[in-house]
This record gives sequence, structure tokens and C-alpha cells, in this order.
Amino acid sequence: NFPLDLAALEVPSIKG
Repeated sequence: NFPLDLAALEVPSIKG
């Protein structure tokens, strides 16, 4: 969960 949250914040590609 920790790395996933950071990845989502750093890489907006995951959010959309």
C-alpha cells in the first residue's frame, strides 16, 4: 500500500 500510494502521487498516469 505504501509504495502504491507514492506511485499514484508521483505518477499521475495511474490516476488517469
